[in-house]
Amino acid sequence: MHFSFLRPALTFSERADYPVHYTSFDSTLNPLATFTAEVVENRIKESNEANEANEAFFAARYDESNLIGVVMVVGDKIISNYTHNLAQLDIDFPVAPELEKAHA
Repeated sequence: MHFSFLRPALTFSERADYPVHYTSFDSTLNPLATFTAEVVENRIKESNEANEANEAFFAARYDESNLIGVVMVVGDKIISNYTHNLAQLDIDFPVAPELEKAHA
């Protein structure tokens, strides 16, 4: 599968300073970020915000395969978190320092 549409526009160090909820990317990435946030936060429940995010996602020329890609990436993250938490695996890389929450 091809998920190049999920490639971040910023480097890791740049993204660390700008949480998605408080960052404006561009007319193509904003709908992707908003849609992805809605999927994660509302677990795809019906709401006005979810409908608006869904409409903006498709209006930005993303299609059903891109939607499936977002769901697969979110699902992969959930599986990784469950595995880590249930198996209590050691982290084999340095832990990143905690970020301060951005204020809107």
